[in-house]
Amino acid sequence: LIEQRRKMNLDTIDTVENFKKLFPKYTTYSDYKPYIEQIKSDGSTKDIMSIGYPIALTNTSGTTGEPKNYPVYSFDTNAIYNDCYMLTKSVPFNLFNGCKAISLNSLYYKTFVTKDKLKTYKISAITSIAANEKQNIETILKFNQDIVPSIIYNKIVDSNDMFLFILLWALQCKELEVISSVFIMSLVNFFTFMENKFDFICKHIEMGTIPTDESLSSPLPIDVRLVLQSSEYCLKPNPSRAQELTEIVSKNGFHHISTRLWPNLKCGICVLSENLKQFELKFLSTSNATQMPLTLY
Repeated sequence: LIEQRRKMNLDTIDTVENFKKLFPKYTTYSDYKPYIEQIKSDGSTKDIMSIGYPIALTNTSGTTGEPKNYPVYSFDTNAIYNDCYMLTKSVPFNLFNGCKAISLNSLYYKTFVTKDKLKTYKISAITSIAANEKQNIETILKFNQDIVPSIIYNKIVDSNDMFLFILLWALQCKELEVISSVFIMSLVNFFTFMENKFDFICKHIEMGTIPTDESLSSPLPIDVRLVLQSSEYCLKPNPSRAQELTEIVSKNGFHHISTRLWPNLKCGICVLSENLKQFELKFLSTSNATQMPLTLY
């Protein structure tokens, strides 16, 4: 930080006009990339982009291009944690009191070792990092999700693979009442993925099988496959539900599909910012009907 202050003459800023001269435009990721690369290379260097060492690296969703890493410091987690916590408080009173709910929030993280082997950082979404730091994963990200095996959220790497396995369990639960997601974009991607893979998913529901590694984006870890095939979690053949799902889609396609698949669906829950407004409009006009309101924070 001291070196950055020297390079950028930050000590000369004493008026708003001087600040504008020093920062004439909005910064982009490229402005910070050299510092991020330094953090990823040199595990002994601290005070690069904030005070001390990062606790983790974010893995962005890639809505503006390729996913990017960004350092997260301990005090950074407070704001996002509070946002997620308030999300749980913004829903109708007692909504989660025994209701059937699923989450679309991955809790998986990978690790990154600096080039000099001195530091190891977790890489994940900022919300998962915050939840792990605060040790309150169930409340903040998963709500009372009790339909999908938790190992799917913790161990499956690829988001599409996670959606696939969530759908294998969720589509069999006709009584589903709540779908929660940190951001609305995940809801949009979830329903888009379901439309593209619907016949494939219904076939596995009919037969009570889980997909082979060849049909996944990433091979399923052997411990995950063994758990999902165990007597506690294994899917039972459900040809009647598979036929019902097929008939629902054959009548009216995927337009406003959410409440036709799950008649008891009360709401979808997500964080929505102004720059993601376009995704809300897309979701409301295609996958969702007005009977399933979006509870936004």
